[in-house]
Amino acid sequence: MKYFVFGDVHGDYSSLMKAIKNSGYDCNNKNHQIISLGDNFGRAERDLGSAGIWHYLTSEEHINKPICIRGNHETILLRILQRGFFYRTDILNGEHLTIKSFANCSLEDAVYNPEAINKVRKLNLEYWIKQMPWYYETEHFIFVHGWVAKEDECWEDATWSHSLNKYKDLVKQFKPMNKMMVAGHWTTSDFWNLIGIKSNDIFYDKEHNVCFLDTCTVLTHKVNILVVED
Repeated sequence: MKYFVFGDVHGDYSSLMKAIKNSGYDCNNKNHQIISLGDNFGRAERDLGSAGIWHYLTSEEHINKPICIRGNHETILLRILQRGFFYRTDILNGEHLTIKSFANCSLEDAVYNPEAINKVRKLNLEYWIKQMPWYYETEHFIFVHGWVAKEDECWEDATWSHSLNKYKDLVKQFKPMNKMMVAGHWTTSDFWNLIGIKSNDIFYDKEHNVCFLDTCTVLTHKVNILVVED
């Protein structure tokens, strides 16, 4: 199987579609499989935005149903839909833009009119998010949003932020797994900067067998797609 892997597009529909087209993905090829590493929504919201990305990922045009791993922004959106209103941190994370996209309303209505969230509740989003896996494994890869959960950690916690000063400790507990971990969430430019290179391309830590994809699409309007066979 050939896997086409991306993550953290945050509502940038047009950049995702451009990257997928350039990757060579064929939705009618039974040996082609899309994997989203999560954080499909919020922040960027270009063109068709989050709603467009969701409709693409759930479309029946794919002969193989896309594998959509749950990121922290999917969890944020789920909680908004469950409670029916925003916390201040939700606004800071750009989830009002997500509601605007799905409800097809003004930004003001998305924030202040409860009917906007109610409209989105009528979609199948809550169920879709709840059934998303925390990870996906093949023989040689494990695909996650932020990191592999440690034995004493729940998978939701593993989707949230990790700082670079904790990185060495994190790779120690991962190394014995003997698979390449492919993750979003971590901005690749941070790793490139550590070795004096200005880039947001895919970053491979060959020593620890870890790969990162997140380009900070909200600012760069670029989406990395990793293509691997396994």
